[in-house]
Amino acid sequence: MRLLVSLLCMVAAASQLHVCLHAAPLAPESGDGPAGLLGRAWPFYDFANTEVKPWHLKVSYAVYDAKGRHPSVGVFQYWWVSGELWRSSWKRAGMSHTDWHLSHGRLAYEASGDPLTLFEYKLEAALIAPLPRARDLDQAQIKGVPGGRASCLAIVPGGAAGGGEAKGPFPTYCFDATAPVLRSMSSPDRVVTEYRHVRAWQGCYLPHDVQIRSGNRPLLTAHVEVLEPIAATDAALRPPASAMKTEVFVNEDVGLKDVDVETEVARGLLKKRIEPEYPAEAKSAGVQGTVVLEAMIGTDGRIHDLRVVSAPAASLAASSFAAVSQWEYRPYVMGGRAVPVQTTVTVTFSLGG
Repeated sequence: MRLLVSLLCMVAAASQLHVCLHAAPLAPESGDGPAGLLGRAWPFYDFANTEVKPWHLKVSYAVYDAKGRHPSVGVFQYWWVSGELWRSSWKRAGMSHTDWHLSHGRLAYEASGDPLTLFEYKLEAALIAPLPRARDLDQAQIKGVPGGRASCLAIVPGGAAGGGEAKGPFPTYCFDATAPVLRSMSSPDRVVTEYRHVRAWQGCYLPHDVQIRSGNRPLLTAHVEVLEPIAATDAALRPPASAMKTEVFVNEDVGLKDVDVETEVARGLLKKRIEPEYPAEAKSAGVQGTVVLEAMIGTDGRIHDLRVVSAPAASLAASSFAAVSQWEYRPYVMGGRAVPVQTTVTVTFSLGG
């Protein structure tokens, strides 16, 4: 067996990572089954719909330490006018971070103190864009979940699906049995986002309480305090002269443009690598090929978020996921501060060596 592992880092400053949340969705065909359920749900979670009038959201939240204790309390706010004009803001003890997305791909931001945690990014996604994006569905299949309720489905990358149900480390979405209301999302790393007290707002669904947890251990809890209409000319949408300004290049389906780092630089960041095991059943069946994963490396150098992009078989995806999730890196530093790094990892299973 030969395991060839290559890395291509796509680096983005912490102030820009969330731009990907606003990528346009790719609606699947309507009808029965998991794909039909997702198709029926999409119109109710499309806050970028041109019929939605400008709005403002204020959320109180708490992030917890690694043991689910000692919450750090903060406030998240979001102002939305259109797909080109919105503002997001986080504030808690030791941290303040604000982004203004302006017209023609321009971005302004102010940041001080600690960087945003992965779960603060997840909170924005849970509220504003909870359903999978077009990039998540590219060559993927929408499958039912074995042993789960009829309202649960998984996004299975190309090549990894077998049979009619999903088996493997794939993101899973669960809806009400009688309506396309999203109730929970489970990521491959077993982090669960729960959506409670879901209410309608301008024809869309928005949870008023969110909990992100790992098992019974809370990672983040949040409650919507304010949801109100605003004017398109609201002063909050104008950045101050002191804000840093930059350009953001957005692809309709993918989001933030990738910034490539040379392979040797990426390898230099890796300090602990666990080699994936070649599953015996895959090897005996002659299954080989490359598993592609997308990871988020936190400011502590650990893998904080991981998803399978493509795989030749579910067993190879599961083996790669289990190994790569344990990898550790030296934090990537930009402008004198450690920032999160998006990384594509490829693991090749070959029978020839």
